[in-house]
Amino acid sequence: MQAQALIHQVADKADQQSRQSLIALKPLAEDIVDLERILLPAGACFENELESSLPPAQCDPVVFHQIMLRGIRHARRALDPRGTLGIRLRNSSSGKRSCISCREGFEGSFVELVIKDSASRLDAADIECLTGVPPQHSPSGGALDDLAGIHALVHAQGGHLQIHRHEPAGISLHMFFRAAD
Repeated sequence: MQAQALIHQVADKADQQSRQSLIALKPLAEDIVDLERILLPAGACFENELESSLPPAQCDPVVFHQIMLRGIRHARRALDPRGTLGIRLRNSSSGKRSCISCREGFEGSFVELVIKDSASRLDAADIECLTGVPPQHSPSGGALDDLAGIHALVHAQGGHLQIHRHEPAGISLHMFFRAAD
């Protein structure tokens, strides 16, 4: 899990970097959603919800596309041919929340990107592995490397990541990008 080694380095640098300019994430998400409609297997269900009135958020447009594409790739890796892939982009301004690596948590106004699948079977140990010290000689290219890469990219933008497990199967990635006040 080579990408996992980047998480802590990037997370430490994100706060030190100057804040990026604010951009509208909805048009960027629409491009990917339109592409995904074409690529999804015919029997699979595609659910998406992109809120119409979102504040601009801090994220580089190219990085946002990378995050979305990696998140979708992770979701599609486990997606059953008749499974469900969901993509949501919404305003999120509730109280204190936790991130998989920010022990002190975070709060404030964010634009939240959610990518949900109906089949992943990650357990708590897999998710916990993303926040630990990376092993020196582990193979790369697996589902956890995708998640570690997403985590590193989100943190590089000053954002946060949550992973929710669903029963009997499936996960949702919740990525938070700091929104304009």
